Amino acid sequence: MPYDRPAVAAYFDQLGEGEWQRFDKYALGAVHEHIHNLYLERFIRAGSRVLEIGAGPGRFTRTLHRLGCRIVVADISDVQLALNRLYGSEYGFANSVEAYETLDICDLSPLPASSFDAVVAYGGPLSYVFERRDDAVASCRSVLKPQGVLLASVMSLWGTLHRHPGGAADLPLLEHEKHR
Repeated sequence: MPYDRPAVAAYFDQLGEGEWQRFDKYALGAVHEHIHNLYLERFIRAGSRVLEIGAGPGRFTRTLHRLGCRIVVADISDVQLALNRLYGSEYGFANSVEAYETLDICDLSPLPASSFDAVVAYGGPLSYVFERRDDAVASCRSVLKPQGVLLASVMSLWGTLHRHPGGAADLPLLEHEKHR
């Protein structure tokens, strides 16, 4: 399955507030949020300038604000960026945001090279780029300062198949299974 930027943007546009609510809806969502926040607290220092790519409506933007960061919020979805602004105003984290940018993780060239202390790419951004994953990681690295920190996570294959079982039909066979 090749990366389809417009389809990914449309998916998150349509998901809307569901992206904010997914951490509250199920126990596993709360666990995911807690684990991701532990890594933010461990590796992100107060005063850091952070690019949060795939920021969605701002669950982790809120944490970065609490940690005393200056944040550039970026997402492929204009709807998610609008929600981040809304929740930022509602929950008080908007004043830590330097800018809101519609960006694709595979091409962060609109941002200056070596300009961030950290890049946070949690969940979706690296999960949806498929064959462009190397471009995405290289793009993130290009905006990091020397000794900068890249914090990233991806959605699991099991989780994806559980939520979208039809996707199993698109999985490639392992080499040894092709010859049976």
